[in-house]
Amino acid sequence: MSLPRPIHPGITYLLTRRCLLRTHLLRPSEELNQIFLFCLAVAAEKFGVEIHAFCVLSNHYHIVATDALGQLPAFMHWLNAHLAKTVNSLLGRTEAVWSQSHYSAVRLAQAEDVLDKMVYVYANPVKAHLVRQAEDWPGMISLPEDLDATVFSADRPVIFFRKTGPVPSTAALRLTVPPALAHLTLEELIEQLRSRLDQRQQEIRHAARNARQPVLGRRAVLDQSPFTVSTHQEPRRGLNPRVACKNPERRSELLQQFREFVRSYREAWTAFCHGVENVLFPSGTYLLRLRQGVACGPAP
Repeated sequence: MSLPRPIHPGITYLLTRRCLLRTHLLRPSEELNQIFLFCLAVAAEKFGVEIHAFCVLSNHYHIVATDALGQLPAFMHWLNAHLAKTVNSLLGRTEAVWSQSHYSAVRLAQAEDVLDKMVYVYANPVKAHLVRQAEDWPGMISLPEDLDATVFSADRPVIFFRKTGPVPSTAALRLTVPPALAHLTLEELIEQLRSRLDQRQQEIRHAARNARQPVLGRRAVLDQSPFTVSTHQEPRRGLNPRVACKNPERRSELLQQFREFVRSYREAWTAFCHGVENVLFPSGTYLLRLRQGVACGPAP
């Protein structure tokens, strides 16, 4: 059973979802790119989530986003459910699309952490030795220059979605500046992100040359079967971080807040299950507040 997650409005996250068995079910194609963009744009609008950066690799995706209204679980549920159903319709399959493990939502504590993870997202195809630079990636990816300027738009996919259904016929997405970086002008922010991305890509390419690590290339990526399983295996039972923060004091503070939330939640849950009336759950309790109407303490 996973630990409870406090949900508060205004938190910026690095969000990650991986495909079942690292299968390449998100392999780039014109149809897949349209599916992802449409679902992301609709979900962001529906749940008030601000999108800052994204990248879709063949077997997982990353998004940097701010949960402005405190609806992250609903956003991720809608996005992943509709992505899975539409991808299955595209590929003519009915099995699970996503890994059995839960999606990852890493809180980005400070401005430096947001910058770091946005660059991480941009450089992901390069880090995976799939292309030499982010601009070459044939899948859905945003770049620093897309911030607050480019409007990504997609028509409703003709598969799965009904013409008379509740989703719109077209959806548009404009990337926003993260709240933690609002002190920078747009030009300053783009310059910082581009400089860090270029430096990171150079470091990756240098290390790859020294290790004689080949780059797969755009054409080979597109030629892969969606049913290919990645040969790269990550260590089992690794860390599942909740917070990314380069400031050790702030990181320690946030982790202590999380531990206190879990402790208070478990105490309240135990009392609730034993029929105790007027149980007060900690601020950030999400599902029980929505479904059972439990009372929650004030926001910290």
